[in-house]
Amino acid sequence: MDIEIVMKRKFESYFVKAFYDAKIEELLRVYGNKKFSARKNVKAGGKEFDVVVEKRGKTIAFEITTAPLAREDLNRIENLHETAKSLGYEFRVVTIATPKKAAIDIDWLRDGLFKYLRSEGQHLVEPLSVHADYEEIRKLTIRSIQIKNSEADVFVNGDVSVNILYASDPDAEKENAYEILPFNGELSLNLCDRKIRHARLKIDTGYWYEG
Repeated sequence: MDIEIVMKRKFESYFVKAFYDAKIEELLRVYGNKKFSARKNVKAGGKEFDVVVEKRGKTIAFEITTAPLAREDLNRIENLHETAKSLGYEFRVVTIATPKKAAIDIDWLRDGLFKYLRSEGQHLVEPLSVHADYEEIRKLTIRSIQIKNSEADVFVNGDVSVNILYASDPDAEKENAYEILPFNGELSLNLCDRKIRHARLKIDTGYWYEG
């Protein structure tokens, strides 16, 4: 499967999960403020409801799902509805929209990646370059992100401008060149320290081999 498709799915899954969790917390907060007893991930009647709230003999079960709904979603919701009715619960469905074009920005990442390349990235343009002086991250796109506590793994691509002293022929006179090169890869971040822990990057230098 194309790596960009995989990254996009991971990226969208992260945001849908974030919206789902946020909606659960919103329901717990809203009904808690109304003096309801509110719980999440409640098992009853052989099913699991995302949120169940109770007050003075009134019970409401909530199912949170993404829109648009597929046929299997409709069947699952109908089964939950029937179970809720058999338990004497009211039943409500809350939909969240799947982001069509999710975007995320980590405000320090461009500068952090530039510093990382300046200090650790010389090998990415070897063996053809004698020395590489990274000038600027011209473009940076986060394709997907996975967060756990204070750490994150992000898949990125972009363009970097480089001043290069290189010679593809060892016997040739070395020359300076200014290039804008595409890159992609994975970065492991410490979000608290705002640092790149380590990186697996590839800078595309393939066209240097063209005669």
